[in-house]
Amino acid sequence: MKLLLKTLLPIFLVINTYSQSYQLFGDAFGVSPFNVSCPSDTCFTLTPDLQNKRGAVYGDELFDLTRPFDGTFCLFLGTKDANGADGFAFVLKDTNVSLIGGLGGGLGYATLSPSIAIEFDTWNNGGVDIPADHTSLNFNGSVTSPIVPSISLSPTSGNVEDGMSHTARIVWTPADTTLYMFFDNVLRFSHKVDLINRIFGGKTKVNWGFTSSTGGSSNLQQICFPIKPVSFYFDTICKDSCLDFNQVLYDPNYSYSWSNGVLDTFPLVTLCPSAATTYNLYKQSKLTGLIDTIGLSIDVKTKPSLYLGQDTILCQDSTLFLSINKPMISYLWSTGDTSQTLLVDEKSEYWLEVTDSFGCVNTDTIFVDIQKGRVELIADRQFGCEPLLVKFMERAIVYNGSVTGYYWDFGNSINSFLPQDSTIYATAGTYSVRLSVVSDLGCIFDSLYTDLIQVYPYAIANFDIEPSVGKENSQNYFNNLSINSTSWLWEFGDGSTSSLQNPIKVFASSGKYSIKLKASNAGGCNDSLVKEFNIVKSPSFYAPNTFTPNYDWINDTWRIYGVEFASEYELHIFNRWGELLFSSLDKTETWDGIYNGKVVPEGIYSYRTILKFDSDAYEYFGHILVGR
Repeated sequence: MKLLLKTLLPIFLVINTYSQSYQLFGDAFGVSPFNVSCPSDTCFTLTPDLQNKRGAVYGDELFDLTRPFDGTFCLFLGTKDANGADGFAFVLKDTNVSLIGGLGGGLGYATLSPSIAIEFDTWNNGGVDIPADHTSLNFNGSVTSPIVPSISLSPTSGNVEDGMSHTARIVWTPADTTLYMFFDNVLRFSHKVDLINRIFGGKTKVNWGFTSSTGGSSNLQQICFPIKPVSFYFDTICKDSCLDFNQVLYDPNYSYSWSNGVLDTFPLVTLCPSAATTYNLYKQSKLTGLIDTIGLSIDVKTKPSLYLGQDTILCQDSTLFLSINKPMISYLWSTGDTSQTLLVDEKSEYWLEVTDSFGCVNTDTIFVDIQKGRVELIADRQFGCEPLLVKFMERAIVYNGSVTGYYWDFGNSINSFLPQDSTIYATAGTYSVRLSVVSDLGCIFDSLYTDLIQVYPYAIANFDIEPSVGKENSQNYFNNLSINSTSWLWEFGDGSTSSLQNPIKVFASSGKYSIKLKASNAGGCNDSLVKEFNIVKSPSFYAPNTFTPNYDWINDTWRIYGVEFASEYELHIFNRWGELLFSSLDKTETWDGIYNGKVVPEGIYSYRTILKFDSDAYEYFGHILVGR
């Protein structure tokens, strides 16, 4: 297997004026080194021995919470014990909040939120404090609700305001989210806490430094950052990978040797541990024989677990979500997508490459096939009269499988599970038919044929005639009373026919006529009815078809003749647009062709007259030619 090489970065290079600069706030100021046991040229007074002072020192470079940290600092907490106050704190805080907090018991960090603070407290404020000089872990600027309760700073003495320098070692291991605090090389507490997500809302880089304050009492409070690099390195590699360690430069004035079976005699080596391993590099001076031990801890991470599932077959028009539950730093799908999940609906081989927070990579592949099908049906007829019998046959295909089941919905509340079947549509209406089939994989394919079957009711022919007994040359009204019909054929018994729904018919001769009506609809569901109709002779009268109103005293007026004995008389004359020109109830009154004081133009005009002789009534229509 090919091994991957990785260059190791140090967990933390101890801060010095050559690699890091600082910003001072409040009453803080730079000073010369104050103790040879803590060699450094980077020292600060956080508060002078005066009341109500506060100071802070922050590094210009941000603290990366994703990287391990191991730093040792020299502290001077003053010389006054009984009335010395108040101490200081190691602080990690959000870059968007103030740089310094409250006085006195606030130790210069109170009210800073979000933040964490490790206290070096030399004053007993009561409450959560204890009489001895003490330490605690506090979140979000709260001095009264420590997460790690107060414990004495010194494991051997209650007083650290002794005019001596003390060491404080701060260790952060993001792999297991644990924060450690050693005082004078003795572990005082450790606490697991997800600083990135629980405290800083997902931020990975924050301000870091020290704050201090005095109140009604005071002390000189100082800190030094060591000038020598931290001789401890930490990194993480992925299983089956290697690490190039090149942080210690070769010096011919020293000899080098390694622990844990590393045979190289140079500080630059390639290490390929299969499990978490700590190596020691021994750097021995050829001049003095003194040995400096440099620690290297390598954590070996397994590849992130990744399983997309077994190869599968999807049903046509269905989808599959491919995803993994464990969050990763990055995702890369074969489609180019970079999200945690991928929605697939096409036949293909899909792969996913994931990278976890340690940079370890893994890949998995899944093949997705699609089962497709087509559903068709055949009906031996699609329309007819009720009740209508229809036979159905399936035409279904599953391309990469087989059909194992059928389901018919004929639209008339009748179903079937046979490949082919018949059904009767008992009532008229429009019916949609659905055929669904099930494949050997349980996929369902179906087709809906909307309004496939049209069932028509039988027409019922019926009519009446007005008047019930007709007259020669008089209009007779045929009223169509048929139902379930859309077309009609009238036969009047004299050889004439009509396809109108409600025709008007004039019979020229008296006699008995057989009137037949055939009613039909689009389904061919027909019905016929025959009725006898009597026509009797009409009275004799005469209506001229022309006259010439030109004042030559010849044919200048128009009237109907032979109506002298009519018991009722009514006459109406119209132009071709249906406008009434003349009307009269007087049997002897004539029309002189005048309308609105003028003789009407030459042309064709129509008339309508209603006559009644005894109990018989007649209505006639005709035309008049007006000439000159």
